[in-house]
Amino acid sequence: MFDHTHYVPVLKCKQGERLALCHLAANADGITPLVEVDPLPSGDEPRTLEHHAELQFDQNLAKWGTQRPLFLDVEEIASDVGTSGAAGPDVIFDAAAANGLLFVPTIGPRRSSAEVAAALRHNKRGICLRLTDEDFAKPGHIGQFIAAHRLDPSKTDIVVDLGSMYESPLPRVEAVSIAYLNQLPNVRQWRTLTLCASTFPESMGELSGSSLALFPRTEWLSWRSLYNMRATFPRMPTFGDYGIQYPDIPEGLNFRVIDVAAAVRYALETEWLILKGQGMKRVKPGIQFPALAKALVARPEYMGAKHCQGCADILACASGKSGFSNSSAWRRIGATHHLELTRQQIRALPSF
Repeated sequence: MFDHTHYVPVLKCKQGERLALCHLAANADGITPLVEVDPLPSGDEPRTLEHHAELQFDQNLAKWGTQRPLFLDVEEIASDVGTSGAAGPDVIFDAAAANGLLFVPTIGPRRSSAEVAAALRHNKRGICLRLTDEDFAKPGHIGQFIAAHRLDPSKTDIVVDLGSMYESPLPRVEAVSIAYLNQLPNVRQWRTLTLCASTFPESMGELSGSSLALFPRTEWLSWRSLYNMRATFPRMPTFGDYGIQYPDIPEGLNFRVIDVAAAVRYALETEWLILKGQGMKRVKPGIQFPALAKALVARPEYMGAKHCQGCADILACASGKSGFSNSSAWRRIGATHHLELTRQQIRALPSF
């Protein structure tokens, strides 16, 4: 049970994000992540669903998930089947339980019957109901789903997910947020209520090479505006975002062919600062990332090594320490900093 003083980041279950949770696990009161299980990889190296679950639920995620709760969303593997013939959601939820993760299964009105049934079979800690644009587009649709599956409000967490609202002006994000919250039935009764959105840019391809850009954290600014009007709402929702990741990862990308550019993503109070280098096939990451780290440390926006582990690693890289010359390491660094900064921002708000 938590309230608006909490934080619910939506995270892909990739190595960088799992490592970020591992780094935060020892001191992360006030955060409950919603972890999206990755789809099975396509290509030359087929992987069983059981092996996929083993890789997803590694020791880094376990360091968090066996000590602290998380919401677990398996939509990306809902149509897959395990080697035994079991439905994909059952395979993943069974593996999460076997690894001792304190997870709450995530479902939605548009999910397949197999996915919903699997979640309800694993509802030891309750259910997370994730609602999207399409759910709010049909009047009465949400209430019908709740009634059909007899969801107990005292054991149900609601996540109102606006998805990507990149380039949407602040007034529109606020208006959509309020409209969706007003459509929720029995808003005071749910165990928790979270409002989630993302305004992170869709692609680093929008930036030219060797450049710097600032993007507004409009989802945070919108939620903070709602917070300032909290007395007018029957219930203030918890803040959620997608960290430093666009919500949807483009399909069909072949990273063996694409020359991905080195990039550093760094959250500020109301913006993201993004430093972009060159393609890592042209200029080695071992050259680029230390240079980008030095450029960030030299800027006034850098918050200092004592701010969090991510900031400490930025300084270490800038100082010549090895181990930071790949995109996964910088996804961990950026995610660690973003999660810690956002938690601090929420805690610093004036109380009711």
